[in-house]
Amino acid sequence: MIIVVSFLVVFLIGVLIHTNDINETYSLCCVFVVFISAVVYILKYQKEYGFVLLTSFLIRLIILFADYYKLFPIIGSGSDTEFFYEISVAKAIGKPVDYLTNYTVFLTYLFKLIGPQRLFAQLINVLCSFGTIIYIIMSIKQINIKNNRIIPSLVLIASFTPQVVLFSGVLLRESLITFFLSISVYYFIRYIQTMKIWYTVAIFGSIFVCTFFHTGMIMGLLGYAVVIVLYSKQKRKLDLSFIKIAKIIVLLYVLFSFVTSVDIFTDYFDSIMKGEDSEQALLDRLNYETKAGSAYLSTIKFDTTSSIILLFPIKEFYFLFSPLPWDFRNFVDVLSFILDSCIFFFLFYVIIKNKDNRNGGSFSLILLFFFLTILYALGTTTAGTAIRHRDTIMPVLIVAAALSCIYKSRSVNK
Repeated sequence: MIIVVSFLVVFLIGVLIHTNDINETYSLCCVFVVFISAVVYILKYQKEYGFVLLTSFLIRLIILFADYYKLFPIIGSGSDTEFFYEISVAKAIGKPVDYLTNYTVFLTYLFKLIGPQRLFAQLINVLCSFGTIIYIIMSIKQINIKNNRIIPSLVLIASFTPQVVLFSGVLLRESLITFFLSISVYYFIRYIQTMKIWYTVAIFGSIFVCTFFHTGMIMGLLGYAVVIVLYSKQKRKLDLSFIKIAKIIVLLYVLFSFVTSVDIFTDYFDSIMKGEDSEQALLDRLNYETKAGSAYLSTIKFDTTSSIILLFPIKEFYFLFSPLPWDFRNFVDVLSFILDSCIFFFLFYVIIKNKDNRNGGSFSLILLFFFLTILYALGTTTAGTAIRHRDTIMPVLIVAAALSCIYKSRSVNK
């Protein structure tokens, strides 16, 4: 580890000395400062998982430099990342081009502030990915589970899930979404412990940011609205009383009215919500055909809105676990199954195994997770995209698995 750290420091200094680009010099200085700060933070506050955290942070920095300096190809980096960068730079200098997703809006204003510093933008993603691990650990510590053999495994999953690591160092939005989602999960744990209303502000604020970056996260708003209203601290479970259900209906109406009135959250659904035939537009969107090799369930078609409900369980299963063995095309599919699908099988195994210990907090996060998967499951048709989206919302399932490890005689409030 000392050798790796020393090499990285020497590499940073060497590149810093030989670069002639002032923007790149500034970004490299920021990388160096962030690296030192991360090491100090880990040694001071996270000694228990120090080696894991430092290793995961170093790997993410390596991915960052490998992608930025084109040392070797990174899966996930390519046409999308280049397009995001080119559009954002063009908009930052005033060229008349259209935004492509709200991530380019974020990058545009960032580049207006600091110049077209791509390395700095990618460093933000590294920090967000690392911050996600920290918030997951903080959430688990809030639960106060001790001497449980599952917890180190959950920390390892949060730190080293391959797709998450690869996306952490490239110019994509996934790390930002996962980071703010993990913040919302942490404050949800704090909320069910204390029932302090200001924690809900942090929860919904974080989810609004997630929704800004990807419309599919809008279901997180609805999910949190449901579990926050239904959760009872006294009973330590969801309370399905008439009054609480009425509150949910009112709250969902308010949230839906607000979100649909703000185009930045729902521009992806404009053709569905504002078209003359909304039902047909929805069916056309769901029946979108792709020629990608990793496509699944291509023979399934949605003919009516009722067929969406009937076929949803199948779409959900494929979204969570594809590529599945009977769909393997090559070694890459086998590797994806082992390194990603099996992780989700394991997380669900932990939750199901501890079903007798399940508490309101665990069930709330499981319910939230399935809310988050609804739009993704319906709109995803390839294994690669499924992996990308489900890994984004993985923090919810990791903390749900941790919560399920609480013995029935113990309380999440302790």
